[in-house]
Amino acid sequence: MEIRSFFSVIGVEPLVMVYHDGHAQVNDWDAQEKWPMERVASYLAHQQKIKDPKEWLTTQFRPQMKKIIADVVTSMEKDLVKSKYAPGWDGRFELLSMDVLLDNNLNPYLIEVQIGPGLAPDPGLNPDWVINMVEGLMDVVLEVDLNHRFYGGKVTESSLTSLKDSNWEYVSVA
Repeated sequence: MEIRSFFSVIGVEPLVMVYHDGHAQVNDWDAQEKWPMERVASYLAHQQKIKDPKEWLTTQFRPQMKKIIADVVTSMEKDLVKSKYAPGWDGRFELLSMDVLLDNNLNPYLIEVQIGPGLAPDPGLNPDWVINMVEGLMDVVLEVDLNHRFYGGKVTESSLTSLKDSNWEYVSVA
């Protein structure tokens, strides 16, 4: 099963990243569908691959996705910091997506990362989904800029109050 998830690098000094569930692309012989991750988890429970859909999402799937993001971004952190001083980018707010393949044991494998993922209306997704995702991200980005970057506050998961009202999750670097 192929999954597209979204993440954003909101800042590189300090490194601030957030994650958003994406959707799975489900193919059958006649059509292609896109399922939100809650539907994927329910399907996996129905197939008896997992016991509790909500628990799987919160304790297994999302932590695995956030670990992949942290590994990818920290592997490029030095280059990101250098790029911060290049013309055209100030080291904050980059929206990306990643495609991950889940094997039969539900282990994730990174396929690719896209810079500037397409967010065009898709017949397989509720149009409000993209709008809500982008609006939630803008709230987090503005909070980081206004409350932390300009006033010198440290950015932590608990300091980002806008995360509570969005479907974005903080990605910590271990």
